[in-house]
Amino acid sequence: MSKIALVTGCSSGIGLQTAIDLAKNGYTTYATMRNIDKKNKLEVGAQKANVKLNIVQLDVSDDNSVSKVIDQIKNEHQRIDVLVNNAGYGLFGSIEGTSIEEFKEQIDTDFFGAVRTTKKILPIMREQGEGFIINISSVAGFMGFPIVPAYVCSKFALEGFTECLRHELYEKNSDKQIHAVLIEPGVVNTSFYDNMKVAKDARNVPKHKEMLDGMMAAGAQLFENAMGPEEVSKKILRVLNEENPEPRYRVGNDSNQYWADRSVKTPLEFEATIRGMLEMMTDQKPE
Repeated sequence: MSKIALVTGCSSGIGLQTAIDLAKNGYTTYATMRNIDKKNKLEVGAQKANVKLNIVQLDVSDDNSVSKVIDQIKNEHQRIDVLVNNAGYGLFGSIEGTSIEEFKEQIDTDFFGAVRTTKKILPIMREQGEGFIINISSVAGFMGFPIVPAYVCSKFALEGFTECLRHELYEKNSDKQIHAVLIEPGVVNTSFYDNMKVAKDARNVPKHKEMLDGMMAAGAQLFENAMGPEEVSKKILRVLNEENPEPRYRVGNDSNQYWADRSVKTPLEFEATIRGMLEMMTDQKPE
């Protein structure tokens, strides 16, 4: 019997590639996106891969939308085996240049979106006694950067949420488990960077305007030369075959290097490393 997978944020990038690869590996896959008008790229990719996808509109920031889609899948298949929480976006703007409303919008999609889908799907997985919840985090989930604080906050929250979830899901002395896992990619060559928003007042903070412009320029080059989304999708598929998956899996040389640096350096040394990297990227002298 085919396993059932739900992937959010499939209009491009990691979500698109993951949905296609899950279908190629025998999963009945529901590929969702907020704006269904953007489904063309996914349809073309599925056709090229010769796979069938169920493409559905889902807004992770809307309780009713989440409930409608998950209820639909449950009614059609009586189970959901895999949830990949991928939907999200990035926001440029320093803390001073980002409004409270912009912080809330970012976190409502990138964090509470995952909370909504997880809470709705958990009773289904509890009933069947097993499943996988894959939360797409980032290097920004274990280290902070300037100029993207709202995004960093959403990913730090997602990491804490997932760690709590793992403890709550654990069934002692049971052969069946519901697994919650974090995927922490480094920079990935997707349209994520092109789709990043800029806070309304981002350039109205003189101290940060040059750093913002420098990071935006450097980011374009980083994303262009980065690994492809298929590397993340391959990792997800490998995790789904693990009997006892780890809490987090990093993807990409940059993610692994940051984690290693953070593990062996003191907090001040690691902070200095990040500032040095930002200096090289943006030509801004850290204070």
